[in-house]
Amino acid sequence: MSETTADFNFHNRYHHNFMLKNVLSLARKSILYPVQGAADVLQRDYPIRTVVEMAILVVVLSAIAAQAFSALVPLPEGENGIIFAVSLHFPFYLALFQGAVLIALTGATFLVGRLVGGTGGFKDTLILMVWLHFVMLLVQIIQMVGTFALPMFGGILAAVSLALFFWLFINFVTALHGFRSKFKVLVGTVVAMFLLGIGLVNLVIFVVPN
Repeated sequence: MSETTADFNFHNRYHHNFMLKNVLSLARKSILYPVQGAADVLQRDYPIRTVVEMAILVVVLSAIAAQAFSALVPLPEGENGIIFAVSLHFPFYLALFQGAVLIALTGATFLVGRLVGGTGGFKDTLILMVWLHFVMLLVQIIQMVGTFALPMFGGILAAVSLALFFWLFINFVTALHGFRSKFKVLVGTVVAMFLLGIGLVNLVIFVVPN
């Protein structure tokens, strides 16, 4: 191996390590200080093509993580929730479901936010929803390891993960649309999530073969 090639490989590894450190640092900041973390993400102003590619990657990785979670931590006999059934038997449909969730969440966050006086644009909404899914993917991996190591705490970890999702979502929407009242965002989120959940469940029932 020539000196030039070795130097290139070193700088390439250094660049990837630096990027990974930055991403993990931003994810940590987004969890501890979600409004500031969301603002930092939006300041990067990614091109729409990059955002779409990131969205596809996050959807695929989320589907793989859900498949791995279902394989490592099987449900007790008799429990056969829709999402876990899809992840176990129809991974392609799970990826479609993950994509549908991302698209629906982005559209609802943008439209409802603008209807009630928000200022966030569609691209910024998509960026934050993709970032939210990525952060939750990291949380899901931690949850999977924790549940596998300590199965008795699986329910608690799932509850913490769900609470974190809502906490991040509310703060991200607050930063995105410039809202002042997180309580109003919370109320709107609960109503929107309820309606969105009904729609997605019907979508799964319609798409997944019997």
